[in-house]
Amino acid sequence: MFQDLPPFDALSLENARVLVRVDLDGVAEARLGALVPTLERVVAGGARLIVAGSRQAVDQDEAAPSIEPLAAQLAALTGWEVHVPEECVGDVARKVVGDLRAGQICCLENLLADPGETAGDEAFARELARLADCYVLDSLSLAPRDWSSLTRLPGLMRQRAVGPALAAELALLDRLVHRPARPYVAIVGGPSLEAALPLVGAL
Repeated sequence: MFQDLPPFDALSLENARVLVRVDLDGVAEARLGALVPTLERVVAGGARLIVAGSRQAVDQDEAAPSIEPLAAQLAALTGWEVHVPEECVGDVARKVVGDLRAGQICCLENLLADPGETAGDEAFARELARLADCYVLDSLSLAPRDWSSLTRLPGLMRQRAVGPALAAELALLDRLVHRPARPYVAIVGGPSLEAALPLVGAL
């Protein structure tokens, strides 16, 4: 996923439409605030900002939850006017992005509401690509996912980059793997203790 993604500072932001892919799963206000510095850098660079996020339903039989409550929190945190089109792709989303003015951003509706996202659908990725000139991936937690916006979309964009928050996480992981300070502490998490036991044994 991170292959051939240059650093954020390599992007030309002025007057560009920049789609920032983030993970909104289980995000409370404190974690939402952690996303803001990257978004502020995009806006400060003179770009039109498109936030593309995903939230999974708690129950697999339920529909993907709306992004609107988090968009309202983001507006309260930043003072921006946050517009949420009814669907994440299509004519309405393109119009919202095209009409953005200073102090306004677009927060796309939950990408998981479209079946093309989890199917890795090329056509869905192309619809997303029509919204933006630049792609920024800024979430390490999305790395295991073979979703359209993560594995298909970057290759369709003229400009793409690793976001600042993701770059910091990757640098930390590199230091832990290649230059660990000793003694060190390992924090092992995840939904399955059984899957984590081989890692614990190796440590």
